[in-house]
Amino acid sequence: MFEYKLEEVGMESLRLVQEIIQALCEDKITITFFEALQKVNTVHLKYNEGPTTSMIIDAARKRNIPVNTGPAGFTILGHGKIRKRSVQRFPN
Repeated sequence: MFEYKLEEVGMESLRLVQEIIQALCEDKITITFFEALQKVNTVHLKYNEGPTTSMIIDAARKRNIPVNTGPAGFTILGHGKIRKRSVQRFPN
């Protein structure tokens, strides 16, 4: 069992751990720890919010404003008639 904030990063980590364990069982090293770490970092950078968006999300959470991810990478602040969809994440 493990914890993650971004599903994509968690799934990539799980896939790489499985690959490393399989390679160790077969006594074949197919990927180094640092290569695996670099792949996880690449996925993290692709799907994580930028610094400005992170600051906005943190400030909203401190004020108990609901934060959700909507379609096309939009971050939705609030809900109902007072929600704002002004923060956008650009996955590549």
